[in-house]
Amino acid sequence: MEQQERGIVAKLEFPLPECREEFEIAAHAMDIKGVLWDFDEWLHSKVEYGRELDEKTLEAVREHFRECLEQRNVRLHE
Repeated sequence: MEQQERGIVAKLEFPLPECREEFEIAAHAMDIKGVLWDFDEWLHSKVEYGRELDEKTLEAVREHFRECLEQRNVRLHE
């Protein structure tokens, strides 16, 4: 990290091409988080308002999804 006038700047470096996948994940992290957020919100709306899908099943899917996020220390709602 290096200090600049406006604060601290963090840089991630990846040895390419051997760490290409890790680089792609880091480069698209906000998009990935957006997709996860949208999916979580979709599940929430199905649990609350949707009647075309079984509510118990949807709640189980949503709970498992959130457990997976927690295991990886991914926070959607901050």
